[in-house]
Amino acid sequence: MSQGKHLPSILVPHHKNTSNLETVVMPVPDVVKICMSQSIGAPCKPLVAKGDHVKVGQRIGDTDAFVSAPIHSSVSGTVKGLEEQRSAMGGTDTLVVIETDKKQEVYEGITIPEANDLPEFIKAIRASGLVGLGGA
Repeated sequence: MSQGKHLPSILVPHHKNTSNLETVVMPVPDVVKICMSQSIGAPCKPLVAKGDHVKVGQRIGDTDAFVSAPIHSSVSGTVKGLEEQRSAMGGTDTLVVIETDKKQEVYEGITIPEANDLPEFIKAIRASGLVGLGGA
């Protein structure tokens, strides 16, 4: 762009169709199926088995593979089993099937991370399950 020239302003209309609607709280589903492949990294191995009781925030899958993060339960309830499902990439993914108890009990092991240096900070971020939004 040459010096002194400016691009014209473009006004894009905002269509926030839900901005004036009341927030609706979604009910906890009866069953959830949580995929052990949640990012570009290697799939996690399930850490739970049929019959296990899980709580919100509890790790249910993990791997030591590069570019990966643990997977946590978003519900409390009983693991009904593991299922295999065809993935969008043509392979298969493992799903942890949880029958919810509707209580949404939070896992007691959740703590505020303490990080005093960069390696501890990176470890805490990974343990939280945080991954990017894509588009790297």
